[in-house]
Amino acid sequence: MDFQAVTTDEVELKPQDPRVPLISNGTLWSNQIDTLWLFGGVSSGPTDHDNTLWRFNSSLKEQKWTQLDKNSANLTGARPADGAGCNVPSHFKGYYLGGMAKYADSSVVEYFHSMTVFDMKTEKTGVIGVPQYVPIIGHNLVFLSAGKDGVLVALGGHTESNSVLERVSDNFVGHE
Repeated sequence: MDFQAVTTDEVELKPQDPRVPLISNGTLWSNQIDTLWLFGGVSSGPTDHDNTLWRFNSSLKEQKWTQLDKNSANLTGARPADGAGCNVPSHFKGYYLGGMAKYADSSVVEYFHSMTVFDMKTEKTGVIGVPQYVPIIGHNLVFLSAGKDGVLVALGGHTESNSVLERVSDNFVGHE
């Protein structure tokens, strides 16, 4: 794969769409062709905790962000942050393992013992529960093209039980 450096003279810089949440600690999934999706993360807004999914298509004449319908994308609950995202365009999938939601208006922290699976073709999500020993905060998630379908590997991070975080002592390997 060849990469090219692009100068700002060659790119039209546009202001950020104010509808797209300004987030950190989320993930971007890409089909490595012309589309990316923004999922999860901590919003800069004090009460903006809704789980949203945004699409950016670079092949359109007017490149823009589009918010996907929450119901048709099967999104529920609060927006996860501080989990780990992984992109597997060869399988048309994106993954987000764990995470948590902190609510600015209370001391409540919600931990997610689950993995969100995103289908790039249908733009729908599904959720798979994960055991307590799987890291959900501060870890990395990578895809290895091994075996029949490949393997997702969670590396490092912390597990959570009764709102207590513990560093992972062993790495967890799971199959896609």
